[in-house]
Amino acid sequence: MELLVVIAIIAVLVSMLVPAVQRVRETANRTACLSNLHEIGLAMHMYNDQHGRLPRYRLCPAPWQSGADPYCETLTSPSKYTGSNEVWWAPYDNRPGSDPTKTIDDKYQRGLLWPFVEQSQKIFKCPDGIDTTKGSPTYGREFQVSYGMNYVTGGPNGQKLVAAINGRGSSNIMLVWDHCRTPGCANSKIKAPRGPWHPFGGPDAETHYPTVRHRGQFNVLFCDGHATGITSMELKDELFYLQ
Repeated sequence: MELLVVIAIIAVLVSMLVPAVQRVRETANRTACLSNLHEIGLAMHMYNDQHGRLPRYRLCPAPWQSGADPYCETLTSPSKYTGSNEVWWAPYDNRPGSDPTKTIDDKYQRGLLWPFVEQSQKIFKCPDGIDTTKGSPTYGREFQVSYGMNYVTGGPNGQKLVAAINGRGSSNIMLVWDHCRTPGCANSKIKAPRGPWHPFGGPDAETHYPTVRHRGQFNVLFCDGHATGITSMELKDELFYLQ
C-alpha cells in the first residue's frame, strides 16, 4: 500500500513537472528566435550601408524572362524556379527536386545576406521552425528558412532604409518575420503590385503568420532592428508599407 502511495505521488509530481519543462523549452526557443531576428536586422542594416538600400527578397535575373523581370514581379507562385542565377535574401534552395524543408545538395545560392551573417546558416532557423501542418508531405520537418521577408509593393523590399525612417517610421514597418515554406511574404498568387497576404488570422494564415510557433504569437523584425512577438489580431495593413 505504501509503495502505491509513493508511486501515485511520483506520478502527480511528474505530471506537474512535464508542462513546466515544456514551457521553459518554449520560452528558450522563442528567445533564440528573437536573437536570430536581431542578427538578421544587423545584417540588413549592414547590407543597406554597403549597397545603399535594403536587399530584395529575391532576384530573378536572366535566363528568367530574358532578364526583363529581375525583381520577380511577374511571378504568380512563390515556388516558381526561375533559373540557376536566382538568389533569395536568405540561403534557400528552390531548384527542382528541393522542397521548403530539403535542399538537393550544398551547391545552392546562400543568399544576399550571407556575407553579413558570418556565413551562419543557424541564424535563419528558428528552433521551432518546423512544418506543423497535418497532412503535409513535409510534416514534422525543419524548414530550410524559418523566416519570410516582406515583399509587399510599397514596402521595404529593395528600398533605402532612410525611406522607412522618413515614411511611417522604421519602428512601425515589418521587415522579416516567422514564416513557413518559402522565405518571402506577400500576396504571392498575383503579379506586382502586391499587397499583404490576407486573411491575417485563421488556419489559412498559419503559413504566413504562424502563431502556433510561439504560443499564440509569431516573432517580427521591424526596419529599425527591434524584434518582438505579436498576435494576428495586432496585424494591420499599414505595418507592411513605407508610407
